[in-house]
Amino acid sequence: MWRFLVLLVVGAVAAQAWDIAEDDDTFSASAVPTNEAAPGQFPYQVGIWASQDGITSQLFCSGAILTKNTVITSAHCAKAGRYFTIVFGVHNISDPATATRKTSTKLIHEKYVDDRAHDIALMHFETPIAYWLTTVKPVNLPSAEQAKQSFWKSEVTTSGWGVLKPGDREYSQVLRFAKSKVVHNLWCTLRYFFQRVYKTNICVKSIQMCQGDSGNPLVIYGEDNTPTLVGIASFGVAQSCEMSKPARYTRITSYLKWIQDGIETLEKANA
Repeated sequence: MWRFLVLLVVGAVAAQAWDIAEDDDTFSASAVPTNEAAPGQFPYQVGIWASQDGITSQLFCSGAILTKNTVITSAHCAKAGRYFTIVFGVHNISDPATATRKTSTKLIHEKYVDDRAHDIALMHFETPIAYWLTTVKPVNLPSAEQAKQSFWKSEVTTSGWGVLKPGDREYSQVLRFAKSKVVHNLWCTLRYFFQRVYKTNICVKSIQMCQGDSGNPLVIYGEDNTPTLVGIASFGVAQSCEMSKPARYTRITSYLKWIQDGIETLEKANA
């Protein structure tokens, strides 16, 4: 009897997800971010170079500027090295950056265990960066009103230097971006064969996240064309890249208080 009930529940969930998928047009083909960005198009974007020995480093992740001393990225990026260099205002990663900063402190979410939940971190640097009008400036965090929204069906934009197709070993030399729409978490769960997709995740269709895309910012644009950060590229990058599954991000609205408290904590610790 219990097996029948389980099958009934699974069938009902699948049917609901199918309706969501059809309504949301989630069956369109996936693609990595291939559109080359214009220099200065994403002034909040940073590249994160990781190193274990403090000497040899390489571009590993992306992030976004929150304040003159703080950037946000994924927790699994922050755990990937002992030393980090943040690169600002760069379009082609082979060109000199507008500014670089060595991180002095990092703050990883206290409940982070693996890439699937609470995959969020802050990195702090002692020397503030200057905001240049076109090349370096922070991204907005969601407002209190936006914090109530799921962003389902909203158009979003992501950007980064990740590889362009599965199997590539070289990151893109230039910053690239892609636009898509947010899909329902229920549909996202089914696409990952019932792997847990938390309410603190936000899923995006038609974008494949590949190696080097971890920490990529996900933004929505307001009527005044101002970007607001709604996600940070999180777990399942390899699965998204190789299996054409939805890209999964950490949902920023789930962590607004943690972010604000974390910025204050880092500023006090480095005062």
